[in-house]
Amino acid sequence: MLEISGTGAATEERIVAIEKKVRDLEALVKGLTQELLDLKSVAMKMSKQTEERSRQEAKRGPPVVPGVQQQPATPAGAPGASSTVVMRKGPAHLMPHQRHRSHPWT
Repeated sequence: MLEISGTGAATEERIVAIEKKVRDLEALVKGLTQELLDLKSVAMKMSKQTEERSRQEAKRGPPVVPGVQQQPATPAGAPGASSTVVMRKGPAHLMPHQRHRSHPWT
């Protein structure tokens, strides 16, 4: 307990009450720290499981959906192969510092 010379009984009681509150808060912080560590452990386990599941799915290949016919892959540039490139016009492709405020569409 903290000793201060020349304090009254009321001041001493307040100090004791504050010290008790500090001990209670320290216990709460310790409990919350344990809870956070438990939560971190669970999150890391879930992350590892998700990563492992992704690796297993990658090894198996694309999922097969019943009733959907898969098309054979054609190499790029081969006859019958088609690709579409979409180009956006306007300032959407520019970085914010490249856009000019004088244009009405920016």
